[in-house]
Amino acid sequence: MRQFARFFNALKYVSERYFGYLFLGLLVWAQWHQARIKSSALITLYYAESVEGALTALETNQRGFLYTGDPTLYTEYLESKAKYTIASKHLEQVLDKEDAEDARRFREIEKTIKSKIDEMDQTIAFYRSGKQEAARKLVLSRQGQRYMTAIRDVLAEIRATKEIKAISAMNSITGVETP
Repeated sequence: MRQFARFFNALKYVSERYFGYLFLGLLVWAQWHQARIKSSALITLYYAESVEGALTALETNQRGFLYTGDPTLYTEYLESKAKYTIASKHLEQVLDKEDAEDARRFREIEKTIKSKIDEMDQTIAFYRSGKQEAARKLVLSRQGQRYMTAIRDVLAEIRATKEIKAISAMNSITGVETP
């Protein structure tokens, strides 16, 4: 019992003398944690934007190549495809660590992304093999447009959840309340 009393008195002494330091330590930890949440949300936003940007560049270069036949645009199409692959892998890794629901949504939309890229590859293959009318018909079917609408919708949902997390974390750090 005497040892417990000693321990309690020591704890009381430390807490009275160093409460400010303990409180400051907890405050710093809480701000660091909120900043980490904000940072991971911003990283996810960056990669989601990168995925959409690469897909948009793919579309732009595909259309330009089909319209002009300029081999430079075909090269840029291939470069955009590589950029998409990199951004997609990074986004998937970040989502796997941070948000299972968004990771699931992104995995589901990856099938649609693959279909969109396959559709663009097909139009280019038609064009390069001299079947410009087949390429034109495929573009005019608007299937690619439907793919991109679905892709943009899911990426917008992912970005929205991350923007909310980033704003909440920022408000927690600055002490501003969200209405």
